[in-house]
Amino acid sequence: VRAFLFLADHESADVWFGLLSSSAMFDRQAGLDLKALMPLARLSDSPQAAGWSSDDLDGWWNLNKDREEIRDRASLLFSIFDAIGEDVPDVSWEALIEGPARTIVAMPHPALWYRLESASRTGSQGEGPRLGETVLLSLIALGEGGPGEADPVVLRRVLKSLIAAGLEAESRALAMEAAVAAGL
Repeated sequence: VRAFLFLADHESADVWFGLLSSSAMFDRQAGLDLKALMPLARLSDSPQAAGWSSDDLDGWWNLNKDREEIRDRASLLFSIFDAIGEDVPDVSWEALIEGPARTIVAMPHPALWYRLESASRTGSQGEGPRLGETVLLSLIALGEGGPGEADPVVLRRVLKSLIAAGLEAESRALAMEAAVAAGL
């Protein structure tokens, strides 16, 4: 299912969702697997996630909170949702506060942040965003590891910049790549 969602092949994913839904009536694990897929399905714009919203993140968190490295994955997921305009309830963020208050990450130079923001917005003279520059600076900001290894803060900023520049589909594709790479 993840592969079909990643490819935005919703027709093929629907077949597997149907199988999981049928199995969930008799198999508790199938029901849990189905619930675990919903954030990725929502991110992929799958029709299967039409009724799922970021308000359901609390249920997703409770389902996964005992998994290894879930705080990192949840931080990534919540940052992605925030970047693409999905509301992430405060209670979802609050669940992640336990643990270390600081982490060490490689961050782009502040001048790069400024240039990325400047390139992605429409200028005061009515000129549009500078698309090529926005894409180039986004790739530099993500670093050699790309979206799969980017820190959630860096990824959020890049996604928001791409969206501001009118590159929403490309932003979602990067978000999907990061989410799948993180094991969501």
